[in-house]
Amino acid sequence: MAELNGVKLQLNINKKDFILLKMFNLQTEINRLQGSLQGEELALKTIYAILEFFNLLYGNGTDKKITRGKTDLISCLGLLSSYMEQIVKEYQLSEKEKEKLSKYNKNRLVRV
Repeated sequence: MAELNGVKLQLNINKKDFILLKMFNLQTEINRLQGSLQGEELALKTIYAILEFFNLLYGNGTDKKITRGKTDLISCLGLLSSYMEQIVKEYQLSEKEKEKLSKYNKNRLVRV
């Protein structure tokens, strides 16, 4: 079970494939945003995409619990990176799956 800022997150659907699919959808959305937006608008839309990802997986209101009122881009990217590290450990992902998720490393995501 993943935990962010003291909030235990438990999936309604217990399948790593579902999580991976949603992660790839999130990356596609962020890539789309990067191609069409810049500056503050890009940052805000990226934040919304990340928070919506958590709400989709764990139910509405999850974003408010895990962000503790901090909804800046760096905080959201840090939460996403931390979440991915926990998912890798929890589901014991294969090397191929880990490689696909390596693009979610916090240092790389900060460049968004």
